Amino acid sequence: MNLKTLLDRIALQRKEEYPFPDDIESYMEDFVPNVLMKSETLQHAFGISNFEMEKLYEEAYEYYESEAYKDSLTIFRWLILFNSYETKYWMGFAANLMLVGHYEKALHAYAITTILDSENPYPHFHAYECYTCLNNKEDAEKALKLASQRCAGKAAYNELKDEIEQLRMVALTP
Repeated sequence: MNLKTLLDRIALQRKEEYPFPDDIESYMEDFVPNVLMKSETLQHAFGISNFEMEKLYEEAYEYYESEAYKDSLTIFRWLILFNSYETKYWMGFAANLMLVGHYEKALHAYAITTILDSENPYPHFHAYECYTCLNNKEDAEKALKLASQRCAGKAAYNELKDEIEQLRMVALTP
């Protein structure tokens, strides 16, 4: 299963010549999913199974791991288009954007991730990294504080909490 095979299959099943936005990148820039409509996804409308979505995710992640960020971004965009309520798709999309230097777009994707999973400290931590790259110290500090708050009392985030504490210590050192 790859993206092209899936898109071809969907196109063959539809009456429209091409049932997707012409410029998916522009479409995604200001996109915010409506969390009240989680059951209404293109994944469901186009009959894409969870197995197929997982295979696409694995393909996107493999591209990410091999530093083929453009290919990874393409697949993560489609995954989000098909199902905009899956946090890991937004995280993968944001991570790719950040690594190619699109910090503002990555911040948008991390913000969506916080809407979908408000207790997860990682989107805030990575927002801190983006703000730091943008030399926005004030918002970087706010993001780091939010990440720290979400780590509090959760053993699963001890490693991240330690990293945040080290960053704060470095920031306080004259």
